[in-house]
Order: sequence, then structure tokens, then C-alpha cells
Amino acid sequence: MRHNATRLLLLTLLAILTVGGRAYAAETYTVPKNSGAKTYMSYKAITAKNSAQYILQQDCVTDELGFRTLNGFYTVAVGTGFHAKVGTYIDAVLDSGEVIHCVVGDIKADSDTDQETHMMAPCNTNVLEFIVDSNTLKTETKTRGDVSHVRNLKGKVETITVFDSSDVYEHVISVLAENDQFLVVDKEVIKMPNDYNLYLVKYDRGGEIKTVTVSQIVYDELTVGVSTWVEE
Repeated sequence: MRHNATRLLLLTLLAILTVGGRAYAAETYTVPKNSGAKTYMSYKAITAKNSAQYILQQDCVTDELGFRTLNGFYTVAVGTGFHAKVGTYIDAVLDSGEVIHCVVGDIKADSDTDQETHMMAPCNTNVLEFIVDSNTLKTETKTRGDVSHVRNLKGKVETITVFDSSDVYEHVISVLAENDQFLVVDKEVIKMPNDYNLYLVKYDRGGEIKTVTVSQIVYDELTVGVSTWVEE
């Protein structure tokens, strides 16, 4: 779901970029002014075994500094304003010129991001939340509550490029499909005449994208990035 405010505020570029020797169409978002803070969350907080987030973490490893990585990429949580599925590869460019290669490991709730772009945490304008193993995380990082001092992570996020294809995402979808489950990839409320709302849910089953109309009760219970059973 794209927000009108996001369309107006963001400079969106379409390009063909290469990741790991493969070509992917990509979309680059200019990130609003931010503090450069980079918080973290424990991967153990992801407990729903049927979720894309949980399945992805089963293929991740913890590096020597406590970061959860996949194929050498950091796993991070981002807001819905980037329109990135769990398992999608993204590149974050900092004002230092460094490019941070990541995989989306979780999606932030809209209530935890700014209401205009859904890209940043309102409290500290944090854009990237790194997924870590708290038991391995260094004491200094725990004290700071921020990973920006580690390696080349210092700097404000200027742009994020979201790649529209991912082997990881396809793997997650195939696992869910084997169990006759669907991954919710998008939700949208369309306001109709006479104060009537149409509740739409887009889901992916084995690579096949479908959109269904649901009741408000069902709509409210579904979460983007989490698997469920959807009656067709």
C-alpha cells in the first residue's frame, strides 16, 4: 500500500542493479532527515513459527559481534514505507558514503514509525533496527543501545534501495505453501461512498499473488509479513 504523503515526499528512482552477480529491478527511496541512530532487537523476540520472520532466522547465523546475518548480510527491521517484504535485500547508503547490505528480517508496525512516511521511529528517527543475538552482543553496544559505533555503521541513512526479488523470500513462500499457508504481503483500506470501507488483503501462496476482500475484524487480525490461512 502506498501512501499519498510518501509519493509526494520521496524521490523514487527505478533502476536495474546487481546483487551477488544477479540482476534485480530496484526502487530507491530518499530517507527523510534522521539522527543516524541504529537500534537493535533480539532475534529471540520473533517467536511465531509460521511467520516469514521466524523461517528466515532459521537460516541466519550470529557473527562475532552479535549481529544476525544471512549470507553475510545484516538482518534488519524496517518500516512499511519502504514497501519491502521479509526476505528482501536492501542497500542502505549512509552520509559517510558507506553502503550497508541488509536483508529485511522484520517489518515495523506502523504505530512504531512516523505517521507521515512510516520510515522512522518517532522517538529517535531510527531507520534501521538491526536484529541481533543479545547474548553475544558486546557490552559497549548494550550500554549505548545503538550499534552505530560498530564497524562502518556510523552515519545518517540517506537512501535505501529495495530489490524487488529475493531467493530468501521465494524460499519462505515455498515453505509456507508446503503447509498450505499464505503470507500476508499487503493490506489496504479503500474509503467508499456513504462512509463505507472496503478492506483488501493481498497474500502470496507459492509465488501466486492474490487479493481478497475481508471483514474489518479479519483485516485487523492479519499482520503483513505473517503467515495465515486465507479462505478464497
